[in-house]
Amino acid sequence: MKKAIFKIYVEDYNVPLSPWCIINDRSFSSDLSELTGGKQVDTLLFFEKDFVIWGPNEKQFLEVADYFGKRIDRDRKFLNDIYKGHYEAFGKTRNLAKTLIKENLKTKTNKELYKIYQNWHSLFAECWKWSLVIQFLDMGTIRFSEKIKDELFDKLKRLGNPEVVFSKLITPMKETVVSKESLAILKLLKRIQADKGVLKIFKQSKNLEELPAGLQRFLRKLAKDYGWLQYYFLGPPAGANYYYDSIKKRLRIDADKEISRKVREEERLKKFQKSAVKLFNRDELYKIRMLREFSYLKEARKEIQVYYLNYAMHNWFSEVARRFYWSPLQAKYVTKDEYKDILLNNKDLLGSNLLNERYKCCAHILYKGKVKLYTGKKARELKKMFIRQRQAKTKNIKELVGTTAYPGRVKGAVKIINSAKDLEKFNDNDILVSFSTNPSLVPAMNRAAAIVTNTGGVTCHAAIVSRELRTPCIIGTNIATKILCDGDLVEVDADKGVVKILKKK
Repeated sequence: MKKAIFKIYVEDYNVPLSPWCIINDRSFSSDLSELTGGKQVDTLLFFEKDFVIWGPNEKQFLEVADYFGKRIDRDRKFLNDIYKGHYEAFGKTRNLAKTLIKENLKTKTNKELYKIYQNWHSLFAECWKWSLVIQFLDMGTIRFSEKIKDELFDKLKRLGNPEVVFSKLITPMKETVVSKESLAILKLLKRIQADKGVLKIFKQSKNLEELPAGLQRFLRKLAKDYGWLQYYFLGPPAGANYYYDSIKKRLRIDADKEISRKVREEERLKKFQKSAVKLFNRDELYKIRMLREFSYLKEARKEIQVYYLNYAMHNWFSEVARRFYWSPLQAKYVTKDEYKDILLNNKDLLGSNLLNERYKCCAHILYKGKVKLYTGKKARELKKMFIRQRQAKTKNIKELVGTTAYPGRVKGAVKIINSAKDLEKFNDNDILVSFSTNPSLVPAMNRAAAIVTNTGGVTCHAAIVSRELRTPCIIGTNIATKILCDGDLVEVDADKGVVKILKKK
């Protein structure tokens, strides 16, 4: 293991050992081997309290990415298998989640609880299996989408700014749950604004309880329908108070005009995509439609697998924690084999001290087909196997360059937002700068004048949500969070993929 080197591809917050350990337990071992005919990629996960770093052996990763890229080009059936695999996994996952939400787990035996865990583990892995291809093609230095953009550059230029045109062409028109939630909020805001008496009450209210009972019911329905989008890996889901605050902050927006604007933009985008078809040949259209579908599948997979299924499993982890005198968080630092021993074989329980140590610091590694979990000093030694991109001297940097996810040009003050605890410092029309975004940051993304990230391709969370919100967005700058600070004044020119530093705080 001394020669093993891992390149950091993901840094994230509020992510526990489980279910991320499934990446090593199954996704990058047996599932990847099945998809590639025997290829494997060593990967390392390092957890430190509420922070996680993940990275693969980059040489192996690039080899597999190259394999997937070539296979998709020569084997159209493989691409159809990817689509079919996603949708079948989505259906089964959705059904399991609905069942779990209704289950009374207190009546279940330990054996029955383990069977539920097995089903969850298996479906979580199945969703990840089919998303592996998309992840390989658009992570790290691969940027499969960038290669396609370069191939199409001359034709894109004939339609306008190549960055802007490409972003429009690959924007999926299928509706996601995030877009449904956004529209539902606007529709409720429209109803409130249509009644001057209700609007006045809402403006004067200081909390949810001061609203009329009927309006409270509408907000609770929003929470029931969409609150799970905020669960992510650790929760909690968004409640009625979350939607109360969300609407309270948008009272100055003309909801009717905003809804009409969204409809017009969607129609313009459909018309643009339809008219642009004439310019591209059959093979080029195949690639454009593939990226469009990849963008949709990546967000839909997160909505169903990560947000909805994790939310549905919350009661399971809570019930296991209650039985074995853990906290729900500690229950997410127990591995599948350990759950099998505890729930089926009546082995000794894991102590809270050990689980606390795992929370503080642990490493989960897949190396040469074997998976191991390390805690404490050994885990920190493994962390040293990560190599980071060499950073140029940052003192005199005036511009950052990335990839356009959604066009537009704005100026504003920077706020570094990496986790939910950062949200309270965010103001309307700030520039949201993050290593990478996740659902817990959507409240700030809704209010941002622009979004800038270190990592990500055109199918990443920031790219997808920015297209939903029609918010200028630049992804893949690599160093935005290292160069920019809260309060810096910047110009985000997402038409060109450039962030200009106008004034350092």
